[in-house]
Amino acid sequence: MAANVNNPHGLRPVLRTQSGGAPQAEQFSKAVGYAYAIFKWDPVTELAGVLNGPASGITPGTTRFLGVSLNWAAASVASTHQVIVSPDAIFEAQGDGTGGANVAAAKMGYNANLNVASVAGGGVTRDNSGVQFVESTIATTSTFDVRLLQLLSDPTNAYGAYGRCEVKFNKHLRTAEITAT
Repeated sequence: MAANVNNPHGLRPVLRTQSGGAPQAEQFSKAVGYAYAIFKWDPVTELAGVLNGPASGITPGTTRFLGVSLNWAAASVASTHQVIVSPDAIFEAQGDGTGGANVAAAKMGYNANLNVASVAGGGVTRDNSGVQFVESTIATTSTFDVRLLQLLSDPTNAYGAYGRCEVKFNKHLRTAEITAT
């Protein structure tokens, strides 16, 4: 099989939760004063009642996430976002290629941070997020952003650099402070 393709796309919902049900989505408002775009499949959080995307308000390893935005909106424009908010929702995310040997069967169940700083202020396209998980951070550290559950089952996907995995948030605004299990 050929090497995995580098195609960042954020945290794409797989439309199920770890408990087997469908994830819940709710609407949130992005303030006109928020100076960054929020892209489809961007991880988001809520700070002081304001929806924040990866460009501002998200710090790898410390942020408690609200969920993943399902739509795009430009910077400095008031907008409404549908956000998947289920704490146990599962998403597909791609590794960033910084540690290809780390996306391996033996590392499933480990944790990784998201590369929010490298995509600050913009996604790959107008529609899709550029967020990926940082392969070089894959470790047992429970404070990292996401848990790698398993390799995404797809004939065009394999272990190695830019591997796509099913992930879930370790810290969520609607659960206890540390939820890594």
